[in-house]
Amino acid sequence: MRNTAANTRYKKLPVHQLFKGCSPLQLLCNWIENRPQTATFHTTNVDNKQNKQENLILKVMATDIKKIIENLLEFYDFNNQTIISVGAGGGQFIEYGRVSKQVIAVDNDKEALSRLENSLQKSQLLNKFTLINSDFYLLNRKGDIVMFEFCLHEMKNPEAAINHALTMAPNILINDHWPSSEWAYIVDEKEKVINSWKSLKKFDFKKIQQYNTVQFFHDYEELFQKVKVQGENSINRISQYKDKKDFTIPMSYGFALI
Repeated sequence: MRNTAANTRYKKLPVHQLFKGCSPLQLLCNWIENRPQTATFHTTNVDNKQNKQENLILKVMATDIKKIIENLLEFYDFNNQTIISVGAGGGQFIEYGRVSKQVIAVDNDKEALSRLENSLQKSQLLNKFTLINSDFYLLNRKGDIVMFEFCLHEMKNPEAAINHALTMAPNILINDHWPSSEWAYIVDEKEKVINSWKSLKKFDFKKIQQYNTVQFFHDYEELFQKVKVQGENSINRISQYKDKKDFTIPMSYGFALI
């Protein structure tokens, strides 16, 4: 018989602590095949680090995007590469373009591409990027790598997207939310994220890595404004934060190279 009290206790722990000792690929297999209810948890004694985390909130958020970019540049060598970037609108992670040969940035959202263009102008990187407003499935360009920027889970058929990408480049890089991410649950994208990673099982991974960070909010209203477009489920899920100030929500993400 299962120890119900123990199971309840461990479920309250952060996922990255529950699975301590597992490789990123083992973690991914647990989530996309077994799902949380049947995954083998690696238990550990955990100290309460909440106070320390709260004291470091401002420092963490000041370096958060920078750290994601550093992780990305460490994960893959973009030097002198022609990159086809899918879902590139917004321009938060454009620094990879600084060392690249060329970036072909495609997004089906015109407003997102406008934000990307503004970011590129400010960063003096516009000459490195070619911006294309198009459905990815209609794109026919050639490069060294196709990179999906936190968008594969939004595509109707992730497997078809990867197969199409393979006609354009020999390497495919997926940057996306990790299946266990609390933030993915909050914004009601968890099922799409799980299904997206599950679709990748049919491909061979050259390299895969999972990372943990946080989303920071000053108050409930700031969080509400960010997630309201996600719908009723997201709004209901953030009710626990109504009386909180300067709080974080864990966000896990991963990079996978095919």
